[in-house]
Amino acid sequence: MATIKLQPSGAVVLKDGKVSCSCCAGPSCCPYPAQALVDGLYTYEDLPDAIDIDSIEFTKLDPPQFIGGVTQYYINLDGEYLGIEDQTPDSIWAYEGGNNACLLNDAGWEDQFADSYMITPNVGDSASPTVVTRISLCLWEGTDTCGNFVYLSYEANPIGGESLMWNVFFRFYYTPTCVQDGRVNGTKNEDEFQNTPVGTYTGTFYDSAFVS
Repeated sequence: MATIKLQPSGAVVLKDGKVSCSCCAGPSCCPYPAQALVDGLYTYEDLPDAIDIDSIEFTKLDPPQFIGGVTQYYINLDGEYLGIEDQTPDSIWAYEGGNNACLLNDAGWEDQFADSYMITPNVGDSASPTVVTRISLCLWEGTDTCGNFVYLSYEANPIGGESLMWNVFFRFYYTPTCVQDGRVNGTKNEDEFQNTPVGTYTGTFYDSAFVS
């Protein structure tokens, strides 16, 4: 999951007034890397249902098909397949028009995720739904009613088999005066596919939130 950096006291480390977290580093953002799928860090069910490459839609095959010596995961209306080719040192996503280590990037390989989502905490007395808006390929950001930042992110460079997941970060309060009682750094539940950020997220102590 995304790592929220803490001071020795336990306070959240801020950078320019915002939470400092590993997911916020733009250059490290690599959604759905081909090699991680080959390595079994996620499954084809976790892939987005459709993506756009240079404004052409590719829809996910269910199940994937082994065609031309390549496992194909997507197809477009012209019959072009998008699959994973074995390369050295890492496998790549490839189709007739190009290739990429990551399924998505900022150069024409685009998802169809929403520009904004609603994060609804299921903890605390004064927790309220917060709209987060996309600010980069892997990060959505918003401000709760107490003026604190809320994040939705996709962890791009996983360490371990459970890190290729959608993440949320928010604070919760047990008084109406915005006195913070805790914070949640949670991941989308493993029993829900990671093909969309929509779903239920659970934190370390079973605090939860829903993204819609």
